[in-house]
Amino acid sequence: MRAFALAVPLLFVASLAHAQAAGSAPAVVRTMDSGVPMPPEQAAIDVTSYDLDIRVDPVAKSISGALTMRAKTVAPLRQVVLDLDSVYTVSAVHSVDGKSLRFERRPGGRIWIDLPGVVPANRSVELTVDYAGMPRVAKNPPWDGGFTWAKTADGRPWIGVSCQTEGADLWWPTKDQPSDEPDSVRLNVTVPSGLTVAANGRLRGQHDNADSTTTFNWAVTTPINNYDLTLNIAPYTVFRPEYVNPYGERFPVAFYILPEHAAEAEASIPGFLKHLFFLEQRFGPYPFRADKYGVAEAPYLGMEHQSIIAYGDKFKSNPAGFDWLHFHELSHEWWGNLVTARNWKDFWLHEGFAEYSEALYAESLGG
Repeated sequence: MRAFALAVPLLFVASLAHAQAAGSAPAVVRTMDSGVPMPPEQAAIDVTSYDLDIRVDPVAKSISGALTMRAKTVAPLRQVVLDLDSVYTVSAVHSVDGKSLRFERRPGGRIWIDLPGVVPANRSVELTVDYAGMPRVAKNPPWDGGFTWAKTADGRPWIGVSCQTEGADLWWPTKDQPSDEPDSVRLNVTVPSGLTVAANGRLRGQHDNADSTTTFNWAVTTPINNYDLTLNIAPYTVFRPEYVNPYGERFPVAFYILPEHAAEAEASIPGFLKHLFFLEQRFGPYPFRADKYGVAEAPYLGMEHQSIIAYGDKFKSNPAGFDWLHFHELSHEWWGNLVTARNWKDFWLHEGFAEYSEALYAESLGG
């Protein structure tokens, strides 16, 4: 059976091993250095929430926005350290009361932010970072992270984001550590009118703006790893089938599909729901019932983005009689999203359990 991501790419393993060999972070932290040992200033915060307001311009292939971080201090703190790809410009950093905070961009892109004074342990810290730029283009997504700027059959924008292993600093300021999951995230995304944004969590609302754009307001109410946060943007057709799980529960289900593939997707949905039912039987209730089970057709193969998995395998079955790509990414909702390795060196556990899940399902179908 073909595997989606049986092991961590060798290039990543080699670079991570090199970074950790000396027992400390490299002198220049690069975008690819997600999860390397943290400076004390970064380890001293426990992120509780992120609010990301972002505008996506498909013509210029650029993004701009503001990231608000709320965190608790676990040690006295004088500076906050966030990661952001060096391709972006940071125009301002300010506190919750709107006062400007002094900051420095260091080689590799890290943002060192001076607080007004020393903040003791067990206190709250909140700040906002304004930034803009042209994100890196993913050369081979999802193994090579970044934005994918594609087109639908009739030439409209079709955009996806993937950043597994590279980390979310590829597109927004963050504490780029898989060990620190915020409890919640709000994601407000503005795109040209006529496009739909499918993202993590639940859609709280959308509104049209005077400049021929639409803003979509998404909210994640469960802890989430920053690499799982994503955007899917296209003129989607949305299917919302009814689903009752093995425990008699109902929760939202949504499939975001390109209009030209609506017929194939509609025919595949019953099989996808069987995948969900099987995994709930084997591993317990779907972990993100408070948000949704979502699938977004993506311009790359796939990725396990929490509550909105990316799917791009053209609705086809493998020799065992099921769509392995959908099943594999869905199994990551338990193994990778609910249960997440603290460090990328243990990332193989995500993939190992997902592969094992495929074998279980093949056995249930074929004996």
